[in-house]
Amino acid sequence: MSGGSFDYAYYRVESFVDELCERIESNGTKDEYGYSPNYSPEVLSKLSRIADESAAVAKKMKDVELMYSGDISEETFLERSNG
Repeated sequence: MSGGSFDYAYYRVESFVDELCERIESNGTKDEYGYSPNYSPEVLSKLSRIADESAAVAKKMKDVELMYSGDISEETFLERSNG
């Protein structure tokens, strides 16, 4: 699949999700500068929900991009967006 009609905007969101998940997992661990964020379980839970929601949006964005690029049909787009 080629995509590209929106300059792969979905990929930037996927990258955000990946980095957010890494930061959530490393909560309480010092970085290379000695900084150690230590967020509460409540905040971590909210961040995890945001990561999940963002991943779902990235998937929808990718489907839009694929349809506009001619890589999937309108029917496939509708099937994917209803699931």
